[in-house]
Amino acid sequence: MSDSHITLKYQDPFAALSKIPELELRGMRFVVNGKSHSLDRKARAFRVLRAFFNCNEPAMSVGELMDWLRKDEGVPVRQSERADKCERASIVRIISRMRSEFERVFKASTPKGFRWFYFDRDRNHWVLFRMPATGADGITY
Repeated sequence: MSDSHITLKYQDPFAALSKIPELELRGMRFVVNGKSHSLDRKARAFRVLRAFFNCNEPAMSVGELMDWLRKDEGVPVRQSERADKCERASIVRIISRMRSEFERVFKASTPKGFRWFYFDRDRNHWVLFRMPATGADGITY
């Protein structure tokens, strides 16, 4: 099955209480509470987003994200230290761009203060989102 036919969806059963938006990855489009954003020309960004939907935990370290992307893209696990540093920097840049883009595009579809691609320095990992008041983050627990 190709990426264009993948539909992944998350809806929290307590969404009415927590105000967590409904998130869906539909083909190469990301949908938040019915508002859609295309990732057609951003294949690597799409893979990063898909990693958050497919991981068993709501949080991923940069190393775990790199491992997931390597496996998904068929890149050899053993690379030089320089290649690892470049890949790590590339992932951080992609996440930073996606954070800015998602905050702009989905501003009206999410609660005030909702943060995309939140990096928790204490736990040293990324989560797809962080809620402003409740502190809820990730996708599932």
